[in-house]
Amino acid sequence: MLSLIKQFITDNARRLEQQLSQFEQNVATELAALFDGMVAQPQQVRFTPQTSVDKTLTTRQIALCDLSTGNIAFALSAPADGKPGFLWIAKRATTNTVTVRPSGMANNAARLINGAASKAYGAGTVGLFAIYYDGANWWAS
Repeated sequence: MLSLIKQFITDNARRLEQQLSQFEQNVATELAALFDGMVAQPQQVRFTPQTSVDKTLTTRQIALCDLSTGNIAFALSAPADGKPGFLWIAKRATTNTVTVRPSGMANNAARLINGAASKAYGAGTVGLFAIYYDGANWWAS
């Protein structure tokens, strides 16, 4: 779209205003298309102490953790396509703990997160936490 604009007509103020408005709209449209293609919106997965036992989280997902009734622990599974990528954990309560543990094997060894078997976001901690899968192991903030 942006490449279609060849020149602006500057001797007609009204026409120039229309051209600039169209240009602004085209920039917004193209940026949105680029962003959507490069950074897909993560799929939301809700976790509670009751549901966390049966669920796993993988890349391109965000865990929304309801800690009002207890601690949450769940597994991180490698994506089916094996590609590196991010996942996120949203911990909105200062009470209780979210613990994540990688599942599966990489190079005949158990997958790790920051070189350990699990990672805990303890009581008193709130925030949006990024976890990166590099194709073999997980790395957490």
